[in-house]
Amino acid sequence: MTYPIKSAAGPSFVSDPKVNENVEMPPEAPCKCADSSATDSLHRFSAVMDTLSLLRKGMTVEKLPDRPEHCQLLYGDKSLMSRKVVASSLRCDSSTDSGKLEDREAEILAELGRMDRRTQEDYQQLSRLHSQHSEAMDVALKTEKELKIIFPFYNGAMERQSHDQQEIGSLFGELQEQYKILDTKDEEVGELVRKNQDLTRELESSRNKLFKLQNAEDIITRNDATVRLLENSLREANRRLTSMQGELNTLRQEKTEKSQPADKQDKDLAKVQPDPNVDKDTLSTILKEKTALSERIEDLERLLEDARDRSKAAQHLVNDMNNEMYAQAKQLLKLEKSLKSADRNASEHASAVKKERAEKHRLSGQLNDLEKHLSIAQHATGYYQKKAIDAQIKLIEQSRRIEQLENELRQKGIEETEASPDQAR
Repeated sequence: MTYPIKSAAGPSFVSDPKVNENVEMPPEAPCKCADSSATDSLHRFSAVMDTLSLLRKGMTVEKLPDRPEHCQLLYGDKSLMSRKVVASSLRCDSSTDSGKLEDREAEILAELGRMDRRTQEDYQQLSRLHSQHSEAMDVALKTEKELKIIFPFYNGAMERQSHDQQEIGSLFGELQEQYKILDTKDEEVGELVRKNQDLTRELESSRNKLFKLQNAEDIITRNDATVRLLENSLREANRRLTSMQGELNTLRQEKTEKSQPADKQDKDLAKVQPDPNVDKDTLSTILKEKTALSERIEDLERLLEDARDRSKAAQHLVNDMNNEMYAQAKQLLKLEKSLKSADRNASEHASAVKKERAEKHRLSGQLNDLEKHLSIAQHATGYYQKKAIDAQIKLIEQSRRIEQLENELRQKGIEETEASPDQAR
């Protein structure tokens, strides 16, 4: 029966460089694991599994031997002298006395007692080491079984992480495209808003012009009333002018008719000397009538001339106002067409802006959904990575515990190996 701790030629799991290389972990390994990816954690996970497999294969737990019996020379019936008489007679000369033999026997018995106690203590130590070795093997076997159970889970986690990374990349690319589309839509909406503002200003200007035209139309309406009033006044003036012309003609005719008797009377007076008293009154009356008639004729002529001037001025004013009304009517029609076109363009641009805003709202909703999916994928990736890191830390702790037990077993093996030559001597 062989034990790895007692034989240097036996199977040693300590001297295997692969095992030592995989078991030895730097103190900052957990910190590095915290910053490593899930793929690196899975590789380290697999390396620890291989290490534990090598450790378990290199460590053999055999049956503990029976407890050694106590030395029969110390607890038996026969004395040491009777057993060693031949050897003592060979080494001692005839002059050796029995006292020295007794001293020698006492020393040998004392040495045998120490060796017996040492043997019992070594067996107890061996039993303890055997228990620790069995415990370490149980831990290694349990760990290996747990690793075989959870390794597919973490392998699947790595595959899911890779798939999540690809999906995240795809979602991120789609998110970038959506952001570019949103930027383009924002620029288009901004341009439409600017056009809408320009059209709004143009519409406001057109409305102001329309208001002015409405005021001008009111003025034209009032001017129409004035023109009609002037036309009525002109017709009345023409009628009066005609009447005055007829009256003037009548007065001229009367003057002519009256001037003929007066001229005849003047001629008669020039031929005949009438009575001074009677002729003087008659002559004065005739002269007064003649003067009044002349003044009436002059007044009528002045009134007629004034009426003609006013009629001409009123006709010019009517013509000017008609021309102005025609020009303002043309401008009003033009502005009404411009206002209708501006209203139509403003309505079209408002509808386009409304559609763009609805499209932007829809794209914003899609962006929010993509961001939620991205957040969920990142959260799931972080969860699996944390699980892998926790498992890696647990495996490192178990590996360090096995390494500690291994060092203790190696130290005890060295001590037992050093003690074996002393016992042989």
